[in-house]
Amino acid sequence: MSTVVLAVTDLLIGRPQIVSFGVFGTFALLLFAEFPGTRQARAAAFGLLAVLGAVLIALGTLVSTSWWLASALMAVVGFLVVFAGFLSAATAGGTRAALLTFILPATVPAPPADIPDRLIGWAIALALAVPAALFLWPPADHDRMRLLSAASCRALAGRLHGMLDDAPHPAGAAPGDGDPDPVRVADDDLRRVMRASAARPVGMTTGSRLLLRLVDEVDWLATLTGRASAATVRAWPSWTREIVAGCADVLTAAAKLLPAAERSRAHRDRLDACLTALSAARDRATDRLADSLAGSGLRAGLLRAEHRAQLVHEWAYACDLLGRTVRDAADADARPVWQRLIGRSTTTLAVGTGDAIRLLTVRQARLGSVAVQNGLRTGAGLGVAVLIAQVSHVQHGFWIALGAMSVLRTSAVSTTATVGRALLGTVVGFVVGWALLALVGTGPGTLWVLLPLAVLIAGFAPATGSVAAGQAAFTVVVLVLFTLLQPVGWTLGLVRVEDVALGCGAALLVGVLLWPRGAADSVREALADAYRASTDTLTGAVTAALRGRSAHTAVPAAAPASVRLEGALRQYLAERTRPIGVAELSLAANGVGRLRLAAEALAGLPDASMPVHPRAGAAHRVEDEIRVRAQESAVWFRAWADALTRPTGALPPPPPADLEHRVVATLLADPPGADRPTGIQLALRVTWVGLYLDDAALLAHTLAGLSLTTPTAAGPTHRP
Repeated sequence: MSTVVLAVTDLLIGRPQIVSFGVFGTFALLLFAEFPGTRQARAAAFGLLAVLGAVLIALGTLVSTSWWLASALMAVVGFLVVFAGFLSAATAGGTRAALLTFILPATVPAPPADIPDRLIGWAIALALAVPAALFLWPPADHDRMRLLSAASCRALAGRLHGMLDDAPHPAGAAPGDGDPDPVRVADDDLRRVMRASAARPVGMTTGSRLLLRLVDEVDWLATLTGRASAATVRAWPSWTREIVAGCADVLTAAAKLLPAAERSRAHRDRLDACLTALSAARDRATDRLADSLAGSGLRAGLLRAEHRAQLVHEWAYACDLLGRTVRDAADADARPVWQRLIGRSTTTLAVGTGDAIRLLTVRQARLGSVAVQNGLRTGAGLGVAVLIAQVSHVQHGFWIALGAMSVLRTSAVSTTATVGRALLGTVVGFVVGWALLALVGTGPGTLWVLLPLAVLIAGFAPATGSVAAGQAAFTVVVLVLFTLLQPVGWTLGLVRVEDVALGCGAALLVGVLLWPRGAADSVREALADAYRASTDTLTGAVTAALRGRSAHTAVPAAAPASVRLEGALRQYLAERTRPIGVAELSLAANGVGRLRLAAEALAGLPDASMPVHPRAGAAHRVEDEIRVRAQESAVWFRAWADALTRPTGALPPPPPADLEHRVVATLLADPPGADRPTGIQLALRVTWVGLYLDDAALLAHTLAGLSLTTPTAAGPTHRP
């Protein structure tokens, strides 16, 4: 396609500015831009890039004759574009292309009168490259998150079916000796894809954003159901196994709906029916549990270690939450285009796109966030590179800024390694290109045949993951292209090596001065902040639940810290050198979602219709115990968070996970009586609170066994 653009602009029009911006605009659109999603979503993304590119080309041209304005505005544009790239996969996919539309005009000085020609070249590139990208270029695998989410739901459904059936379900049979757990394998695959890039792996649409919420819900349900064996569940009474079957049906329906979110109304109706059936089963089981707590039901079953009726309600809540998230994501994706454009929402689980952009921006707008650090690093590096290009007056100075953009990384160490590979690749490309031109000649006919082959190789070389290969291939393209446009001989290759070296030097200087150590410290700080915020949220939800009030307004307080954690974790996983173990770090990061979901579960308890006083039965005696346990849990999680970032001495032992069992035992010893509905409601409420605090305690025991905390001379941390 770049060859077609070159032919149109050079042979038919012949104006240098149109040629340059047409050719490099094509490179930006086809090689640098990679938008995920459907063809409609990609077309919208290219439309936004077209407008942004036109604005940046005009701005870059206006400041190109002033070295200080060009470098200062480059720093600002670099920061804003890279920061915006953290909002979604779509904005991340256009980051490098958007940067190029400012780098080229800002480093090639021209009067304002050349702006129309430059915009014409950009328009020609858009007219020819965008249709090719939409109809010929394969899109990114935007459905992978959906497909892996569906696979996780199928694996969970199979696990539950296997627990209920005498013959285990094929998709969910318990793994044999040495066999991997299919639920854990599917969950790990989902997490790996979610954190495979530094940017959020989904778009900004409501349905796409809900997929991120689904990841935590799948992991939580997998953890909850993983604590029971098939033999245990088969021994449960029918009224609890009915809930397990309902959960399996919801998961099966969700797995079928996820890949067909925009196409199948029948699948959405099926999921709605399964959610309704699960809700009815929960209501019936709650009545049985209330009878037991009142002293008129199957009380002994509540105390047996292998069957606690309230435990299955936790499964049901998590499954219901997962199913509603899938349903709401599907409904959001099924909206007509006009409803999406005006932001009309079908769900209360997610805000509109405009509000989501605002919230994500606010949550990342903090100096310690990786989004801000990357934006500052890129802006400073490119600003220095443009400054060097402007004041040195080297030929083709825009290669300096492109060299800096290609090697900027999250630490001085990783940037240094990338600089070496980039310079090696540039030198290799120069040698290969020079030898190729010497072999085939520099006649126009030969070069016109050679150019599309060189561009094709340059387009696929970065997919190998090698910086050197990408630089080498692109250097060959530069040699062929400029030999065709402005035959200057083999010295052009040496000029490119010089320019790339200057750009790499600028990037390395900024990396050494600003962030020499990479994302390891950032991810520790973000993990500690996320646990502190989630712990405070859970503690507040417990207090509100004991008072009979909803705590929905307090739950979103943990969201900003979680967003910053995911950004820091994705950035850390993208680094080559990782001093912190990835497996333990991922396990700890997943726990943040568990605490937040437990808080949401407590916040979702209906407001109690009974007064807190007078209290009935033994419920009032367990409230103080619950408050003490909640405080103990909060103290432990805060101590663990502190130990992530600084030496704090030995951690205290985590609280035991026996609160719910003790609460039920106390209630059964002094039941409120079937004629006292106020006491029964309060008894149910404190039972749920104890259950979710036990889930937090189990998480604490898992965290205590990790080696993430800072070692100290005061003694080792607790190991269960």
